[in-house]
Amino acid sequence: MFRNLSHIDLHSPMTFIRESLADLEVSLGIYVTIHDLMGILCSWDGNPLLQGRTYHAHPYCRYKRNRYEQKCVDHCSKQVNAYALKQHSAFTTHCWKGVQEVVVPMFRHEQLALVLFAGGFRKAEEQCPLSPTEAQNRFQQLTIYESEKMDQITRILKMTGLCLLQLAEQTSVQSVGNDQLHTPIQQSQPVDRRDILIRQFIFNQVHNQQLRISQLANELNLSVSRVGHLVKEIFGQSFQSLVNLERIKRAKALLITTDWPMDMVATATGFGNPYHFNRTFKAHVQMTPGQYRKSHQRSEKVID
Repeated sequence: MFRNLSHIDLHSPMTFIRESLADLEVSLGIYVTIHDLMGILCSWDGNPLLQGRTYHAHPYCRYKRNRYEQKCVDHCSKQVNAYALKQHSAFTTHCWKGVQEVVVPMFRHEQLALVLFAGGFRKAEEQCPLSPTEAQNRFQQLTIYESEKMDQITRILKMTGLCLLQLAEQTSVQSVGNDQLHTPIQQSQPVDRRDILIRQFIFNQVHNQQLRISQLANELNLSVSRVGHLVKEIFGQSFQSLVNLERIKRAKALLITTDWPMDMVATATGFGNPYHFNRTFKAHVQMTPGQYRKSHQRSEKVID
């Protein structure tokens, strides 16, 4: 009558989300892909929390990946993400390989933060557009598209996206101001309310290239001088240092999980100027962004 579920780890939200996504994939015969466009799904030191979900893992999508890589990137990373930015709501997409997917964009403060994909599906009557027998066999493994299931999948993706955004904020807010030589604050220790407000402000605004301490001063209703001293008192470093650390953390995640050119990474993380990004990153990490990406490359290239 009763079933022991003690093996489910409810104390680790990210582990719970990973396992829930895996269960969803098995039960519905789909794959879930997540594009983090702001670099917010990462640990305090910039390691991606959902590494391995940035590219489509279905065997058909993986077929001849090196040959078709650029066309896949153009569709998923450029066309779909650009459409998601305009759409602001869930939609379905049909790629050049004949794969259909449900796409759910997630926004934070009017910024497109995450794009969640669920697929791949195929229409029952559709033929594989690729001629090799192996490709056709893999195409047949795609789940048949059933419109009545799409609403259910969309709701699950939306709920997952909301959980991920909340988890990203919780993780990042706790880690603002911590670098390789520090450890994140512990939830058990007492925290000054202004500490949390400063962390939340930086997390929410760090992508803004025009971010200034005067904006934080307005938020706290204090003078710029007072805020400068307050930040130094709480964190032991300047406001700009906190901003740079958060930007570098996000840049690390994007360098690992995307193949974006450096100017895109610089823009997404608030550095704006690629030269400034390269110089600041190297000063903190002791290697250039390109060297960092190369040192973390998987044996199989990221395509999305």
